[in-house]
Amino acid sequence: CYATEEFAMASIALPTTRKPMAEAQQILCPICHKPNLRRANFCQHCGQDIVLNNGGPSYYITRIIKEGGQGAVYETVGDDGKVYAVKEMLDRFTDPKERAEALERFDEEAQLLKRLSHPRIPRIYASFKDEERQYLAMDFVRGKDMEDIIRERGALPEAEVLTWADQLCDVRNYLHNHRPEPIIFRDMKPSNIMIEPDGGLKLIDFGIAKVFQRAQRGTQIGTPGYAPPE
Repeated sequence: CYATEEFAMASIALPTTRKPMAEAQQILCPICHKPNLRRANFCQHCGQDIVLNNGGPSYYITRIIKEGGQGAVYETVGDDGKVYAVKEMLDRFTDPKERAEALERFDEEAQLLKRLSHPRIPRIYASFKDEERQYLAMDFVRGKDMEDIIRERGALPEAEVLTWADQLCDVRNYLHNHRPEPIIFRDMKPSNIMIEPDGGLKLIDFGIAKVFQRAQRGTQIGTPGYAPPE
């Protein structure tokens, strides 16, 4: 399932100001992922264009955050000197139908996020194609996903969990009452909840979220162990 890929946990928070592009230590090639000089326009290893979205706004990869079977998320710096998360759909499909469906889901996620505005949902800044690859540029979230936190800390204090639950209820209420049509997230699980250093959270990966249509029967989809039967 698209939603169970590891890159789905990837992150994404208000862009954080960092060193200007001129001070970046190195940038990575989008194709071979090898390091290059910060001023490079083409990879010194494979010769490919190293700049994402030449038509602007442009992004430069500084770190690979997550990479899975169908996608990857990178930490990047933009022309404005701010840090963004850029999500790539990795085209490793052999079946043309599967490729078309993945492209449609990726585009639907971009269009959906563009319509949303909530402090607990990463903002999208650009969706674009570069060298025949699909990308989304979003807020960069500093922190860990809840799955990693539970793995590291075990059982968590009740007060802390209730604070997170309150924030989750707020963002779910926003989605379910969204106008003109409600939105169903459909993949609520610890790895899709990012916890920031200040204790705030972000709900990430809207890859299988959809507009709720009352006249249609829903499709059973999600992650085994977390998707409710109904």
